[in-house]
Amino acid sequence: MGKIHIVVDKKTHRILNIIITDSSRGDVKEFIPLLEPIMYKHVKTAAADGAYDSDKNFEHCDEKSINPLIPVHINSIGSSLHRKLRVEEQLGVIRKRGRNSNMIPPKEIRIENQEKWKRESGYHMRSIVEGVFSVFKNTFGEYTFSKMNEMKEKELMLKALVYNQYIT
Repeated sequence: MGKIHIVVDKKTHRILNIIITDSSRGDVKEFIPLLEPIMYKHVKTAAADGAYDSDKNFEHCDEKSINPLIPVHINSIGSSLHRKLRVEEQLGVIRKRGRNSNMIPPKEIRIENQEKWKRESGYHMRSIVEGVFSVFKNTFGEYTFSKMNEMKEKELMLKALVYNQYIT
């Protein structure tokens, strides 16, 4: 079927958006399209797994005043200003001006720093999505009747509407 990307409201556990992509397509490009149909003024935090780590996604969150809880890749040293701040915050990597002036802790320390960030930042809320996804798949199965991606998305959105009615 491909990959299913969903957005879940952390308070109500309602499914807010679904996108289906081909299995070969990377997740990182789906972050912004997932959020766009949702009223941004109500989105304060977006928790996503590391597959959504990119300069563009962090920049988008900063533009929309959204706190991105997206783990950066453990070997990151930053990139754009938006992402650089997250790398410093999560891994303890500090980039200074000038050549070879990065302060990069050993990998074990970066992993430890990121685990601490996950505990303290509220990143664990991402598990809500995994729980909703599990209930959704157990309720409706892992397959769609539709063959084309556009129709699969519509079928899944209808299932999401039923799911959302069921949980309220």
